[in-house]
Amino acid sequence: MVATIDGVEQLVSWHKGTVAGISTADGKLLWKFAWQTDRPIPSPAVMPDGKIFLTIGYGGGCSLIQVSKGASGFVVTEIFKGDKRSGETVPPVVFYEGYLYTIGNDKGKGVQCLAPDGTVKWESKQKFGMGSLLVADGVLFAVEGDNGKVHMMEAKPDACVELGSAKILSGDSIWGPMALAEGRLVLRDQKELKCVDVSGK
Repeated sequence: MVATIDGVEQLVSWHKGTVAGISTADGKLLWKFAWQTDRPIPSPAVMPDGKIFLTIGYGGGCSLIQVSKGASGFVVTEIFKGDKRSGETVPPVVFYEGYLYTIGNDKGKGVQCLAPDGTVKWESKQKFGMGSLLVADGVLFAVEGDNGKVHMMEAKPDACVELGSAKILSGDSIWGPMALAEGRLVLRDQKELKCVDVSGK
């Protein structure tokens, strides 16, 4: 992920056992942090204040780290680690208007809204497996990874409010990320790709 932390543009890279910041200007290593996992699939969620949320399935849970620039370079502080409240196997975390939205499928959880300190604000009753998640114009789009049903929810921390749903795909193992542009949602399973109008026009 590309991020600017304390005025320095960098690539936040997560690979086996390590999260690191790499300068986009010259490729130099700015900082690194050991986070033991051999399956770092979901992208790190980088927040504007240098906090980075990490989550992984297979029992890894989630962690929150703080990256900041000191007198002798960047330093990393761990805020919490090994927490089991969230554990995403595949889908990326969404950071929107100060809150994190995840699909905590590792423990059979639904869509979750988390405060930046990790407090769970709400969790959907519906489970989504390894389906994907994205947000646009205050609406969360979440697809059930086992059957292709898409749910729309308010992207607000107050409560889980579902706005509607529709079954769009018929396959299973729907793990690929969705895309949204000009009111059109694109999603796929293992055999087909579909584009649907969600603009409401």
